[in-house]
Amino acid sequence: MRNIRRAASWRGRGLLLLVLLPVAAGAQGPPPSAPVSSAARGFSLGVNPPLIDLVGSPGARKTFGIKVRNYDPLKPLLARLWPADVIQQANGAVTFRERMGYEYSCVDWLELGKREVLIPPGQEVEVPVTLTVPGGNTRGSFHAIIAVSGHPPESVNVAPETENQAFGYMRVAFGVIVHFNVAGTLLPHAQIDPMYISPTPDPASGLTEATAPAKRWLVVPLRNTGNSMIYGYGWALLRNKGSGGLVQRWRVGQKEFGERVVVYPGRRIALYLPLDRPLPAGEYTAQVRLDYDKHRAASGTSTFEITPEQAQQGYARLSGPFQSLTIGLSLAVNNEMTAISAAPGGFRTGWVTVMNHEDAHVQVTAEAVDTVMDADGVLSPHV
Repeated sequence: MRNIRRAASWRGRGLLLLVLLPVAAGAQGPPPSAPVSSAARGFSLGVNPPLIDLVGSPGARKTFGIKVRNYDPLKPLLARLWPADVIQQANGAVTFRERMGYEYSCVDWLELGKREVLIPPGQEVEVPVTLTVPGGNTRGSFHAIIAVSGHPPESVNVAPETENQAFGYMRVAFGVIVHFNVAGTLLPHAQIDPMYISPTPDPASGLTEATAPAKRWLVVPLRNTGNSMIYGYGWALLRNKGSGGLVQRWRVGQKEFGERVVVYPGRRIALYLPLDRPLPAGEYTAQVRLDYDKHRAASGTSTFEITPEQAQQGYARLSGPFQSLTIGLSLAVNNEMTAISAAPGGFRTGWVTVMNHEDAHVQVTAEAVDTVMDADGVLSPHV
């Protein structure tokens, strides 16, 4: 099973799932002359819209339509529809399966007006869908996918009834993503788990040594510990702790292009940041920050030590002391940098506006400290 869509840029795109199931019944397999049948069909099916984004209260009832198009100009197409759970894999890619028991699933809230539609050649049919939110203390964001395919869902057995008959089967399913946010209950929160450096791609990344674009990686696990979707942008740095020099810098997502790091609630993904050079022996510090809400960000700092033997002979995985912080939870300032000029012997007055975004009083202390700028233009406090 393979998903061919990037999770960081799902808006405006559909979700396509390919499943190839070669099956042979019988211990010895069929003879070479056994009949072979195939249920595979061409990519003649399309769905619109690719995303349904809804907001409401507990007990709300929403209705919408999904348009299914048959692009084949000559043959009618029987399309099947069914609700499925969202699965976000460790590399961030999204796929779907029937009834996976996801905590933030809204599969059971969906009622499809039709499970099968016969679409004339070159025509489009709209299928009504109703979403009913349970009452009570329903909080957070909930998600599902409406799968649309020319084939039955996975729960339907498609194997031939005749024994010792080989067959090949490919299921092509398009997913319409459904998001529902319970108004006034979203609590976004993310944390960065311990980072590590690896010379080989993690099996969960979906990459192999043959397909990976780099030979070594800084791997940053990112966990959504809140009850709503995380959409984030940020940066990462790797510095040589001894010399203080910058080894490499990464951007995590690209805000100007709308490419965001997306993490579903209750899920954990990993950011695979490629290292473009071997690391010589020494001590290194990695820093990562991901801004995922207007006043909130997750950060992590880790220290790695590479011995001369490891630098020469290699290593399987490097980890070290790690610190994870959530920053900006309570306070924000109006300007992160303010320029004040004064003549010798004179004085000027400036001010900083501090905003408390929590529902409790916060005591603030402040002090003036010197800063130093390194050769890479990074400012840091110097006490």
